[in-house]
Amino acid sequence: MEIYQKLCECLMMRRDYLEINNSKMANKWKEQIQKIMDSAPHDSGFDNGTELSYDLGKYGGFTFTTSFHHMDSGHYDGWTEHLVKVKPHLRFGFVLEITGRNKHNIKEHIYEVFSWWLSQKCEDNPQDK
Repeated sequence: MEIYQKLCECLMMRRDYLEINNSKMANKWKEQIQKIMDSAPHDSGFDNGTELSYDLGKYGGFTFTTSFHHMDSGHYDGWTEHLVKVKPHLRFGFVLEITGRNKHNIKEHIYEVFSWWLSQKCEDNPQDK
């Protein structure tokens, strides 16, 4: 199972347990999400890390919030804020939509980084690791 699939599964299970007021099981799924998120893009420009919105989209999509710290000629050149929307796709598994300013063509880089990360294999049960 790839990371995007596991995140979707965990978000769905957490939501379902919250709907039946089972906070104990919902928290177990949230712990799995947090363990997966430990491997999310951070550093190397993503200096504020990556946050996951726990709201699951209508068709199983989900959204990350991230920032990128730009450099130009060896000096920091400001920040851009971005949403990375993960949308299910029958042919490709998922597609990404990157919002925010495209300073220095950063959206292409963000797309590549998140595509690679979300496609990595994920343990079925991260707490066994």
